[in-house]
Amino acid sequence: MAIKNIKERTKKNYIRMWDYRIRNTLGNIRVVNFKTSHVRTFFSSLSDEGLAHSTIKGLYGLLNPSFELAVEDGIIRKNPVTGTLGDYGAPAKEKEALTLAQQEKLLKFVEQSNVEIGGRSGFIFNTKHGRPIMPAGVNSFLKNIVNAYNKKESKLAEEEKREPELMPPISSHTLRHTGCTRLGENNVNPKVMQYVMGCWMSGGHPFSTDHSGAKNIQMHRSQ
Repeated sequence: MAIKNIKERTKKNYIRMWDYRIRNTLGNIRVVNFKTSHVRTFFSSLSDEGLAHSTIKGLYGLLNPSFELAVEDGIIRKNPVTGTLGDYGAPAKEKEALTLAQQEKLLKFVEQSNVEIGGRSGFIFNTKHGRPIMPAGVNSFLKNIVNAYNKKESKLAEEEKREPELMPPISSHTLRHTGCTRLGENNVNPKVMQYVMGCWMSGGHPFSTDHSGAKNIQMHRSQ
């Protein structure tokens, strides 16, 4: 099994996952006594807790190589983890693009807002140290922006005696969908959309150059 260099942040995430989910559960079972049923029961319990499929997949990705190494070292004859992932866990929620009205309201709010996030107001491009903001950081900023918007909208709606038009949760992926949707609404050629969205770099999701990618783009065009 090839050993890859692991970034420090990734290593810390693996250790956190191990300590929180595995150490006191599967971690109590000796490798030689480990059975496939143990893994399936473990994944089933996580599914019952409401964990997402992607989270369980991350744990699978942590366990499977470990037992593969045990097989190569002759400690066990068969990897009990391989093939156990299945469809355990809640499916990922479908990301929806912002409507044009929501987009315009959000941009107007950010432009006029005095709320500072990370020492900046308006549009954010990097951290105060000049480093690129990672997706998790962007999502955190977006969450703060939406919370601030909804707080202001709720107060205004109460004053105007109407139902508030709250902004839905937004992630960096939502903005990607929104951008693609706006292109589709303006009848941009699908090939141009693929180029703009960087399809050949996206790993086939959600705007890949295969038939499924073309289908997804067509769905955006029809919205």
